[in-house]
Amino acid sequence: MRLVEKLYNLNLSIYKLSSISGIPQSTLNDIFIGKSNLYDCNGKTLLKISNALNITIEELLSLKQEAYKPEYEKNLPPFLQEGIEKLKKAKRHKDSFYDCYWMEVNSSINVCEVEHIISSEHASYLRNKFLWS
Repeated sequence: MRLVEKLYNLNLSIYKLSSISGIPQSTLNDIFIGKSNLYDCNGKTLLKISNALNITIEELLSLKQEAYKPEYEKNLPPFLQEGIEKLKKAKRHKDSFYDCYWMEVNSSINVCEVEHIISSEHASYLRNKFLWS
């Protein structure tokens, strides 16, 4: 199972996990997108995450992390890039239209995938980073 799936199955967002665990949201975001490796985290961080997810540290470390691929965030079609920027801004400002932007980005990723503008792996990466985190 992937780390992001575990979070999804527990109906948690990174924001909620941050609130429960006391770990900064930016740190958790880096872990969930694979920018930071769980194996590089200190024991205290691992314990806080595992307690918040109600699993052991061993189970936490057995979950697969996403690979951080910054190249997947560059040279996107303008409509997708614009949607992602609006979504990020809405998230920062707690905009009431956040769910609309979320749907727009999801649709844009789907279009890009179906039209073979991006690969399925690329689409999955973007969904995990921008929609599920």
